[in-house]
Amino acid sequence: MRTLGLLLCLLCGAPALADEGALRHKIVSEDGAGQERTIAVRIDQRAPEADIKALAFTLRDKAKPGKAPAVVRFYLSAMALSDAPWAVMRFHEGAHLDISGLRHEEVQAFTAEAAADTRDIQGVWLTSAPALPGKLTIWRTSKGQRFAEWHLRTGKKTIDELIELQISSDPRRGAAEEFPLDVILTPQLLGAYRRTFSSGRRNADARLTAAMLRRLLWRAHDQTIACSCRFTSYLSSGACAACDKPFDDALTLEVRASSTAVPAACIALSNGATTVERRHLPMPVEPRSRHDEVLQARVERGRAVLDPAPEWSCTPASIAVGGEALLEHESGAVLTLGAVPHAR
Repeated sequence: MRTLGLLLCLLCGAPALADEGALRHKIVSEDGAGQERTIAVRIDQRAPEADIKALAFTLRDKAKPGKAPAVVRFYLSAMALSDAPWAVMRFHEGAHLDISGLRHEEVQAFTAEAAADTRDIQGVWLTSAPALPGKLTIWRTSKGQRFAEWHLRTGKKTIDELIELQISSDPRRGAAEEFPLDVILTPQLLGAYRRTFSSGRRNADARLTAAMLRRLLWRAHDQTIACSCRFTSYLSSGACAACDKPFDDALTLEVRASSTAVPAACIALSNGATTVERRHLPMPVEPRSRHDEVLQARVERGRAVLDPAPEWSCTPASIAVGGEALLEHESGAVLTLGAVPHAR
């Protein structure tokens, strides 16, 4: 089987564009109190900075006494609350709006640029965090060569030629010359890849959104484990894809809200330190230092050892398979951590 080396595009996803119109919104989460009070708001589309600021001030001014937010996080319709917000309005020492994703005006400019492109276009994607914000275009020359152009919001452009890879049907063959897809991608990512570059090339509705692709990539990252031979594989495979050494000592750390049994994240643990970050949490939490790190975790003698960051505490500090620990933030948010064996 032959396939294009277009895996880079899975960092991007399909454009998340919306029609002009009124900015509809819904408050989906409220946490903390006083200077730590944060609300999460889902909006139906990107909007000009002035409109986002006006909505944030309206939400603050109309809040009940003692409920006014100090931080307003804005999420686009396809984003999960575990994703980094598209924009954040902070009322500490004045008012400051930070838009980390593509702005309304940038989307309009990139869309117009794509519509005027006369090359043999294979696909166009708007990119956002964790990739750099911009527009990725893949096109084909008259000789059949394929190139990827990444136009960043800063104005910088990079162009790289894409190559074809020979893919083996045997998952254990040819690590030096061939990379079987089930070693490179999880089943979920492989399905997304095939849909995006088959029916999705001409039908935008068949493509996954950028937010969904980001979640799939992060989940794949969380399930990646390093073998002693220094090759990385997915924990779900049960053994190293290069040397076949089984992952006998590995565990999965589940992160979930204390009120639900459904984990928000499942993170592979081995004897090396693994970082649990704010993106793993099932609720938005605003640590005072605004560090992303929540805790370091590793496996020692069959137990998950938990070393929390300064804003957090963890009780107990280690758990056996089947055990649970409470992870508490200084703002009062409480989460549950569980250690489970990986699927064999």
